[in-house]
Amino acid sequence: MNSDISTFAPDSQERKLETPAERRREKVRQTILEAAERVFAEEGYEGLSIRRLADEIDYSPSAIYKYFASKTELVGCLKEAFFMRLVRNIESAIGDEPSSWVFVKDCTKAYVRTAMEKPHHYVAAFTPTSSPVDDCADESELMQDENTPSAVAFRFLCDGLRDGVEQGVFRPDLDCHMAAISIAMSMHGIAKALIHQPAVFMTRADGSEMTVEEVLEFSADQLVRGIQNPATLQA
Repeated sequence: MNSDISTFAPDSQERKLETPAERRREKVRQTILEAAERVFAEEGYEGLSIRRLADEIDYSPSAIYKYFASKTELVGCLKEAFFMRLVRNIESAIGDEPSSWVFVKDCTKAYVRTAMEKPHHYVAAFTPTSSPVDDCADESELMQDENTPSAVAFRFLCDGLRDGVEQGVFRPDLDCHMAAISIAMSMHGIAKALIHQPAVFMTRADGSEMTVEEVLEFSADQLVRGIQNPATLQA
């Protein structure tokens, strides 16, 4: 596949932290982010504040401000951290998979698995940090910056779809950008359903329960079949 996501390899950040002081600073920063996840899980976005975090980890508010200038910046870092983990999980899931059909399915499943690893962090990643209008503008700018983890993940899916068109696997008239958006929206819905109401969406008509992996395989397969090249369908 065309996209290079090695920029976000798991050890890339560790290589930059060369001194003990840098490592200590990063450790404190991660402690604050983990506390923000806990507070968000219990009290939601409105309950999250610098003072509340200070109480949670027994720091002074001024100490936290050395790492994050505002609540908006803090939540922004939570969002970026989610998409960095997503990119790494996609890389791990797809390996050197040459088949675009399997590639797109694996991207889909990796997205949902990443969301379910830390569901409250996932919710935080999609929580508005300003007014609805401003937030839409922020997200648009985020997607336009090709170096952000979210843009890399989206571009990687687009490239997989384009490769599938070239291979004759997907419809020749497929709008790969819009198809990627549609798949991303579907993945978002699947993730939220499995996080909030797993019993409902993991139960077959006969009452038996599906595993998460069975649900992911079925759902990903359905998404990919929707863009399949009709010429490849058996009569």
